[in-house]
Amino acid sequence: MKCGEDPQAGAVRETGFRCVLGPRFPTAHYQVNRQRWQVSYWAAEAGEGHFVPNREVDRVRWLSPDAARDRLTMVRDRELVDELLAALRHA
Repeated sequence: MKCGEDPQAGAVRETGFRCVLGPRFPTAHYQVNRQRWQVSYWAAEAGEGHFVPNREVDRVRWLSPDAARDRLTMVRDRELVDELLAALRHA
């Protein structure tokens, strides 16, 4: 999500799909080449749209949470899937 960008607009820009936002998850902060980044996460349900590869996302693959978690290499990304599953259990 770009600074000041609406979360739904960011989701459409990055994935091509409109979405219905669910619970918000903790924001991640990191630095790449001396540039600071902040990434906000939400659970979301995909709606209408279609994906077009872009500079930030080269493909979208729809997987079950377990299959997605198994493919992730970053610990923080696996933790996000765990948080999503916990949020869905409590909804």
